[in-house]
Amino acid sequence: MRIINNSSTRLTFLIAVSITMAACASTDPTRVEDDFGNSVRHMVQSQIYDKEAANNPARKPPMGIDGVQAESVLDVYREHVGNPKKVSDSLRIDISE
Repeated sequence: MRIINNSSTRLTFLIAVSITMAACASTDPTRVEDDFGNSVRHMVQSQIYDKEAANNPARKPPMGIDGVQAESVLDVYREHVGNPKKVSDSLRIDISE
């Protein structure tokens, strides 16, 4: 009758699994990795209103704002931000064949 040493069996198994996993690993970038971050960069570029001003920003920041425009911005902010709407409708999903 032969007794198998558990620690050497475990070590052999771990080495075999490590070699197998290393053989399956690829160093080539996948299609997702090649395109990683491009959608975010495109979205940011699409949101720029004045591309020329973005490429050549002013050296000094703007020091004021039109009073009527500022009041309008504050009114809209105070009206909508302080009163979030609650979602009270239940979600219904119909599944049919």
